[in-house]
Amino acid sequence: MESTKKSSLIVPVRPGWDEFFLDLAGKYSRRGTCFRRQYGAFIVDREKRPVSAGYCGAPSGVDNCLEVGYCYRHENDIPAGMAYEKCVSCHAEVNAVLFADDRSRLKDSTLYLAGWDVQKGAATASPPCINCLKVIIQMKIGKVVLLPDEITIRELSQGMKIGKVIPLSDERMIREISLDEMIDKLSKRNFDYPY
Repeated sequence: MESTKKSSLIVPVRPGWDEFFLDLAGKYSRRGTCFRRQYGAFIVDREKRPVSAGYCGAPSGVDNCLEVGYCYRHENDIPAGMAYEKCVSCHAEVNAVLFADDRSRLKDSTLYLAGWDVQKGAATASPPCINCLKVIIQMKIGKVVLLPDEITIRELSQGMKIGKVIPLSDERMIREISLDEMIDKLSKRNFDYPY
């Protein structure tokens, strides 16, 4: 017997996998300890089961920038994407790899990366830096998924400021970087950033 009450039910909006995992990466980013940018990484295996997560922050036992009250890189006018050896933080991608309980599950996994520019108060879509790229390649992570470009980021940031939900099912809202693309970039000695 069919229910007559079915038509009165409110149907919940269920996010797609990319939207869901990018949202989780974004939530992890909020734990970041950088004055400039907060990044979060969320890794899932081929079956979309969580493997690990991480955010940008100082190594355990080291005072982070928020605790000491300044950013060395900012104080010394070091541009974004350069001279990472002069930063106390470990990037979200590396922390997610380091904290994976079973690193064998990283092979062919997907790393979701979400960032927030603290000073601009806006989402940011920078791909993994060259150092993180090397770790991702070494662990054979199958692809990185992030938001694609500044136009989309502006739209997303404006929506976030006014509490508007922008579905990520729109193809222009997702950027994927495959393992082959990452290997090709380094094989060609292409160190341009961002890419």
